[in-house]
This record gives sequence, C-alpha cells and structure tokens, in this order.
Amino acid sequence: MTSKNMIAQTETILKYCVLGLLIVFALATLFAFVINWETWFFGRKLDGLPAGIALGVTWLAAALLAAALIKFPRMDPLLGGLTAVYFGFLFVNSSMTIQKVSYTHQGFSPVLAAFAILSIAFFIVALIKRYQENSKIRP
Repeated sequence: MTSKNMIAQTETILKYCVLGLLIVFALATLFAFVINWETWFFGRKLDGLPAGIALGVTWLAAALLAAALIKFPRMDPLLGGLTAVYFGFLFVNSSMTIQKVSYTHQGFSPVLAAFAILSIAFFIVALIKRYQENSKIRP
C-alpha cells in the first residue's frame, strides 16, 4: 500500500467519523433546543431567549458543517479547520463551565477533548492529502 493510498483512506475514515460526530451533536443540540432552552455558556447558566439563541447557533453551526462536508468534498481542508475550531470552542466552553461550576480535579471533558483531537487530526490529514494532490499536478 502506498503512502498516498494510506493517506486517502485515513482521510476518508476520519471524514466520516467527524461527519458522524457533527450529525449526532447537531441532533442532540436540536433536541435540547426543542425540549428545554437551558444551557451553560462559559460558566454562566443561560435560560430563555439567550439560551435558545446559543443552542440554535450551536445546532446551526454543526448542521451547516455536516452539510458542507457532504456537499463540498474538495473543501475538506477548510471544513476540517472549521470543524476543529467548532469542537475546540465547545471544548473550551465546557472546560470553563466545569471549572467554574464544579470544584473537581478534572477540569475538562475527555469526550469533547477526543472530539477536538479527532477533528484536528482530520484537518491535518486533509491538508496532507491536498498537498500531495497539488504536488502531483505541478512538475
């Protein structure tokens, strides 16, 4: 197996993992948006209209990123970067909330940390694949 095939397969696997995470996260946020307008934002509890706006924006961002990953496969490096920023924001938001609300030794969510690492890995592999494709075109 050549390195180009291995990079392409790794990128495909990571893309579908990130896509699945985005879809699940969008559905979970939509569920919270429909059922109960309460959320935490950097350690502050929001309810009512501010929570609805925060949940709606979180849902919309995940849904748009998932749809763009499906519709625009040539933009994988850009969308991978945006996905890394999205999950990075969610990780920092949850970390600040955990640190302000609970006084435990664990200051972050390992699940959101794994999501952020997975999206960063997708971004890096998509960049490598794009670089290989561009170097193949140039003499």
